[in-house]
Amino acid sequence: MKQEAPPKMLYCGCHGDSGHYVWRENGERVRWGLADKEQPWGKAIDGGIQPLARGGYHVPNGVARYTQEHGWSALSWWDNSIDTRPGSHSTFVIEGVHSAEFVLVSARIRFPWVFERFPFDVSIPGGGSGA
Repeated sequence: MKQEAPPKMLYCGCHGDSGHYVWRENGERVRWGLADKEQPWGKAIDGGIQPLARGGYHVPNGVARYTQEHGWSALSWWDNSIDTRPGSHSTFVIEGVHSAEFVLVSARIRFPWVFERFPFDVSIPGGGSGA
């Protein structure tokens, strides 16, 4: 029996140095023009789908926001583990409509080189089943 390939998944954030780029799970950097076309958020993947500060309070590193767009799922959180500038984040997008928990588990398995550097835990407020 032929095994189905896992859904396409990309990571947007830092890898090894400051600066946000899009990466494949093998560590290959994706050119922005191509990355814009490979997922439905376009350039908003870098700064447009991260958790919003509410009531003037900063959302801590690792508190994730889950969203869906055109048959894709995304999980994103502020991440200053490499780049200390405001706006630094880690964002994972995966083809298909999946729960936030599925996206997080898939990201941990497929992008272990991202998670190994975190000095914080990643949490999904409210269980992550909504946007």
